[in-house]
Amino acid sequence: MTKIIELAHMLGVEISKSEEMKNLGMAKDAFEADRDLQGKMSEYETDRVLLTQEYSKDEADEKLIADLHARIDELATEITGNELYIAFVGAQAAV
Repeated sequence: MTKIIELAHMLGVEISKSEEMKNLGMAKDAFEADRDLQGKMSEYETDRVLLTQEYSKDEADEKLIADLHARIDELATEITGNELYIAFVGAQAAV
């Protein structure tokens, strides 16, 4: 069993040295360092929580729901159109 663990460890080390993993690391770092993008991601998640909470109310505010949907859609478009987001998703897919 020890030999299998050693081989698994060696495989993990080699995988971490691959160009795909290096590219993923760089893309992730750039993605996480972009404050504007991270702010939009945070706002997107917060608005989704607020929308879920509003839907769960007995008397939901339809205008608030519509406004939240519009903002979530706007944020999703901005986020998924961001070059750092695109690069990060592409690097994840390559792994």
